[in-house]
Amino acid sequence: MKRNPPAHERIRRRTSVMVARTAAKGPDAVLRRLRALDRELDVQRASELLIAAAAFLGAGLYRPERAGWLALTGAAASLLLQHAMTGWSPAAGLLRQLGLRTAREIEEEREALTDSA
Repeated sequence: MKRNPPAHERIRRRTSVMVARTAAKGPDAVLRRLRALDRELDVQRASELLIAAAAFLGAGLYRPERAGWLALTGAAASLLLQHAMTGWSPAAGLLRQLGLRTAREIEEEREALTDSA
């Protein structure tokens, strides 16, 4: 059975291809890519955003007769606390599998593009 490579290997490979393709297109393409990197969400920010959205959703849908939604807010608060204390959350692993990169990985692409120009 063929295993999928770990997320960091897939991301690193995809980044290398992106840098090579962008550099081959010239300086204008490099500048456009650098601007896109300025807007890219890293995995930590995306994780915090996802957890905060879950907290707001739970609080917004809460009604006394449907108290279960309050549990979502509590779970989100617990995840946010864990993230603040450890720098990691379960959402981060899922987001990595979806291809989101760390701030360091984004910065490495930025440096590679700058060096190629």
